[in-house]
Order: sequence, then C-alpha cells, then structure tokens
Amino acid sequence: MSIVILFAIGAFMVISTGSNRKDLFSNSEDLSSGTGGFLFYAESTVPVLRQLNDPEVQYEYGLGEGYSFVQLRKADGDDASCLNLNKIVSPQVLGVDPSLLEGRYSFVTRTPYLDEQHPWLSLQQELPGGLIPAIADETVIKWGLGLSVGDTLHYTNSNGGSMELLLIGGLAPSVFQGNVIIANENFLEHFPESSGTHVFLVDGALTDTTLIRSELGRGFRDLGWDMQLTSERLAEFNSVTNAYLSIFLVMGALGLLLGTFGLVVVLSRSILERKQEIALLKAVGYSQENIRSLVVREYLILLLVGIVSGFFSAIIATLPSILSTHTGTSFSSIILWLAILIINGWLWIQLITRSALKDTSIYAALRND
Repeated sequence: MSIVILFAIGAFMVISTGSNRKDLFSNSEDLSSGTGGFLFYAESTVPVLRQLNDPEVQYEYGLGEGYSFVQLRKADGDDASCLNLNKIVSPQVLGVDPSLLEGRYSFVTRTPYLDEQHPWLSLQQELPGGLIPAIADETVIKWGLGLSVGDTLHYTNSNGGSMELLLIGGLAPSVFQGNVIIANENFLEHFPESSGTHVFLVDGALTDTTLIRSELGRGFRDLGWDMQLTSERLAEFNSVTNAYLSIFLVMGALGLLLGTFGLVVVLSRSILERKQEIALLKAVGYSQENIRSLVVREYLILLLVGIVSGFFSAIIATLPSILSTHTGTSFSSIILWLAILIINGWLWIQLITRSALKDTSIYAALRND
C-alpha cells in the first residue's frame, strides 16, 4: 500500500504542475487565442500618420495585397507585462478603434459594463462620473497593477489632468500584455497631441509570412520599424509562467526520484518478510527467473495502480485548465513525465528484485522453518 501511495502522490504533483504549463504555439491562428488571429505585432519609432489599409497609401509604401492592418495609438508608460516584476502605477495606454477587434481574443473576467455579444464595443460607452472604460490582460491587472477587474486605475494624461480608467474586462494572456486599451475617442481627448499610430497588428496568411515580413521591413525601414510574429511575442510572455512552473516541476520530480530510495527500503523489507513464501516456491520447482517474474509483476501492478490513481486525481484537479480554450496545456510534458515515472519505478523494481533474490539466505529459510 505504501508503494501505491508514494507513486500516487508523485504522479499527482508532477502531472498537475505539467498540466498548467502552456503550449507556447498552440492555436496561434485562432481568433480567440492570445494572438487574436493576427500574424504580426509591430511598433514604430516614428508615428504613421496615414491609414495603411488605404490602397493608395499601400502603393506609396510599396506594399502588396493580401494583408491588412489594425493601427493603435500609444501613450508611453511603464512596462506592466510579466517581463517586469515591479508593481506598475502608470502602464502604457493604447487607443484603438474597438470595431476592428470584434470577434477576437477571449475574456476571462468581466464586469456588467462589458457586453456579452460585443465586448470590444463596450469601450465606446459613456460611464457615470467621467470614468473611461478600459480593457487589459487579466495577468496585467492582477499582478502588474495589483488591481482587480472593476477597479479604477488613476492615470495622469498629457495635460497633467486626472484620467480615471475603469477596468471593465480582463483578457486571457494576449499580445497586449503590458498595455491598457481604451477607445480612440477617449485616447485623443486625453492625449490630443498624439499624432499618428505607433502600434500595429498585421492580419495575413501564415504561408505569406516571409513575403509580408520582407515588404513591411522594406516599406517602413525609415520609421524605426520593429516587428515580430504574434505567436513569438505571446511565447515570450508565456515562457515566464512556464519557467516558474518548470521550477516546481523539477523540484517535485526531484523529490519523487529521491523518494524512490524509500521504495528500495520498502521492497527489500517486503521480500525479506516473504522469504519463506519465496523459498517454498523454489522448493516446489519454480526457477529463480520465474520467481523474479512473479515478484516484479506483483509490484509493477502496484506501481501502475499508484501512478494511474495520481494521474486521474491530477486530471480532475486541473480539468478547468485543460478544458480552457485560451490556455494550451502542454500534453507532451505530461506524457513525458508520466513515462519517466513508470520507467523509473520499473527499473527500481527490477534492480531491487534481482538483487534481493540473489541472496541465498532466502532459500535457506524453508530449511530453518
């Protein structure tokens, strides 16, 4: 029974931790994913003053067809993403036309002010008390700002006046991590000197990645253009979370591997306590190999019962994370650690059984009795 409990606890620890690791590139083309279905995320040092979706403007910049842009205005602030471990007071604010983001990204927390059917259009509503509706990543709100959805973020606008942002919704981890998003109208009201756009989301086919990167890099080379795949940007943010989970995963796995020394003691003691039974099997004609096979099979069943018990307990405990559409559980890591647990236990059982059955005193037990 101790073997079952030992490996059940170990399997639960390792698998429950592995279930919360994020698959960095899963569902990157899904509109509800953290990429919003966009191909590239870009920023420019020099503001772009014109609408890049205008065919005439695209022609002037030497851009081709087959991709489009969502342009966002930017008010500089502190980095509130998970790459910055400090608590942030004044995060970067982005202004966007909410209609261009309709049907994209996922919300994990919301207030009554966030419309169920058209959440992004909620940024255009007028709130009592002069509050400005705002949206941000849930991770930014909780960890970067130390707030909750429904709280008010006090911000100073470009005129030195007060600007109160009501956080009406929290996004699942997205490429917007580190930013607070408001509607363009509210942005221009508080940052009237803002000219043009600095942040861009590029929507295009994955098969045209190289072509789009080349055309945009050439067309905007004088604007301080910095562009990366949205999947890569999201992976950078998720890698921080995965790094912490990896630490706990390794610590749990190390504890389990060290715990196998306890398995050595349990198995050795069990075989010694059953030496009369083993000696009797030898006396009635069982070969040493047959006896070893019986003992290994018996403890292997206990090992599998323990691991399977821990596995299903961990799956039940982490089911919300596994079923979530906006967090890609890394099933490869779960399978890998499950295999390591089984192989590790099997090797120890083989080693201990083979070593213990070589002890001739076991077979003398029947004569002594």
